[in-house]
Amino acid sequence: MAVHVLAEASRDLRISMADQEKAKPTTPVPILVASGFGGDHAAEFYLTLMDWLLRDEMSLLGDLAGEISVWLRECFAKPVQFERHNIPEQNKGAVQREVMREIFAITADPRKKEEMQIGSLLEGVYSDNLNRTLEALQRGDHSAADKIRAELVEKLSPIFAKQATTESISALGSLVARGRASRVGALCMALYKQNPLSLIEQAREGNREAVLKLIKLDKLFLTDSCTAQVLRRAELQNDRIFLGQLARAVTYKPKTNWRQGCRLYIYMFCMLGVEMPSLTALWHRVDPDVEHFASLDAFEKFVERSRKEFDRIQIKAIADSSEKA
Repeated sequence: MAVHVLAEASRDLRISMADQEKAKPTTPVPILVASGFGGDHAAEFYLTLMDWLLRDEMSLLGDLAGEISVWLRECFAKPVQFERHNIPEQNKGAVQREVMREIFAITADPRKKEEMQIGSLLEGVYSDNLNRTLEALQRGDHSAADKIRAELVEKLSPIFAKQATTESISALGSLVARGRASRVGALCMALYKQNPLSLIEQAREGNREAVLKLIKLDKLFLTDSCTAQVLRRAELQNDRIFLGQLARAVTYKPKTNWRQGCRLYIYMFCMLGVEMPSLTALWHRVDPDVEHFASLDAFEKFVERSRKEFDRIQIKAIADSSEKA
């Protein structure tokens, strides 16, 4: 949600200005994967939010310099620092605000002062809207959630405009770009069970299937240097078969479901190196009404598959990186 709001506020800020002229988490454990009531509330909010964001194709409004393949590398390379706040973990609203801070931490570069200042600004604006957003999403009322997002953009745009400097505009652009790249990375792991950096390297080496997969994830890959060689060759050779596949990839809209968001949640434990709660506790956390997993045994198999998938993703990414070196 923060990514969408930043993108739209960035557009409005650029219009206003024109008119006027990936480290490790710190201890304690982030609340998103922590034990206790707070972790339960955090997981509920995260899964609901991910189900929305992965389905909702985010448009990048306005022009940003750079390539999405570069933004993805920056996402994986930059440090991530979680700062756990002391909050009443029974308070769902407080937990939701903490989750949003942690999600922002995944996108923001803690070494960039201007980016962290934008995060502080978002905290104050978001706090009154998170409960309404979650309630709308749980009802399946995406139009209401979109309306709340529009209200946030309306609040943020004049605030950004008043505080705008060359550095803050650059920081906002970096956050929007990295946020879009983060969504692509999440989609790639959810749909293809692959690290996007591996797909990017395969595309550079001429793998046409990798090119098509990347374009399905985000149309910005149509103009990215990692796909340029394959696309140029297909045009020069008038490769009708591939060009037909490309046309279908351009119109493709990624489709995700709740279970894929849950898989990303399990991946997060693996990525952060955090010990999982007991399987029973974790099952209760992600599926309290037993809507998605019929039994503890079914959930255990899902978790084990997710762990193995994450290991394969990491091994493949390391192998691809070694071959490049």
